[in-house]
Amino acid sequence: MAEVSPDSPPEDDDQPIVVVGSLSVSIPDWLFHCGLAERLREETGSALAWFLFLDLVTLDCSRNPIPGVVELTLKSWESRTGMEAKSLLSTIKKLRKAALVRCFLPDNEEESALFQIITPLSTPIPWRTVWDTHYVGESTNQGGSPGQLLRYAETPLTPEFSTGVVQQNKFQQVLDLYLNLVSMKLNHFVQDELLLISEFYDTKMIRKMFLRAREQQVQNLGWIIRQIREETLRLKSNAALKGTPVETEKGDA
Repeated sequence: MAEVSPDSPPEDDDQPIVVVGSLSVSIPDWLFHCGLAERLREETGSALAWFLFLDLVTLDCSRNPIPGVVELTLKSWESRTGMEAKSLLSTIKKLRKAALVRCFLPDNEEESALFQIITPLSTPIPWRTVWDTHYVGESTNQGGSPGQLLRYAETPLTPEFSTGVVQQNKFQQVLDLYLNLVSMKLNHFVQDELLLISEFYDTKMIRKMFLRAREQQVQNLGWIIRQIREETLRLKSNAALKGTPVETEKGDA
């Protein structure tokens, strides 16, 4: 993924560049060679799924140094893409069904949704084949290491992600809390939502809201996530006014 200065044009006219404010974001080039665009068009019958997927990639690359969770309202995504609400929601669900993204979709389009591109991505053409075909011997011209060029191809090799232990432990904690405090009903979509909030929110806050849900006999995960978000924002706002950092448990972002 080549780094391009906002003040200079890309060296390769075919390099996909998206300008976000004053930041130029390069979409990982291997995605255009892995057969994913064709697969999505065949499975969904249109190019909208590919278009929306690439926009999510752009948002993730502009916000997260390594693949992470993207938070935005459906309303803002409608404005960003020009898509109507019904079409946007339908396309998001197609991406989720295709096992390309995990997401939490609120009942209200004014509330924040959570999205994450599933990494490593499963693509029609394996990333190693793409690498051997397009990039071997050209890493300098293409922007550096496989880790830069092949974002989403493999789990990022960082201290936190090298084994996945930190994330797995947090997810297991949240999963256990959900089963013990909220509901024993579990499916693939609920697991994805729990994984998202385990990566995006403080575990202590999640536990607090799960306890609140049990006290109020609420099993709606959407309601719980709304409470988590509102309480998190309230604490951050109070901390900002006082000039103190928000306390989180060790290992949480």
